[in-house]
Amino acid sequence: MFPEVSKNDFSTELFEELEIAEKNLNSNYEHPDNFNNFIKVAEEVKDKLKNKYGDQWTDPMDGAPTTPNQEDDE
Repeated sequence: MFPEVSKNDFSTELFEELEIAEKNLNSNYEHPDNFNNFIKVAEEVKDKLKNKYGDQWTDPMDGAPTTPNQEDDE
């Protein structure tokens, strides 16, 4: 489901913000403000995606999403 979500305007704008922060970090990775801003933007993007698409998106840090059938098997 998420590949379709990642192409809509809301998600595209978020990923563009993250890409800008990433480019700033890559251009001067030793500057602490660039690193801190990248982390801040990444957290904001994660929170916004989770709030808007919680049923279709999970944080990659949480591992792969499980389906109802997988949960029954455990």
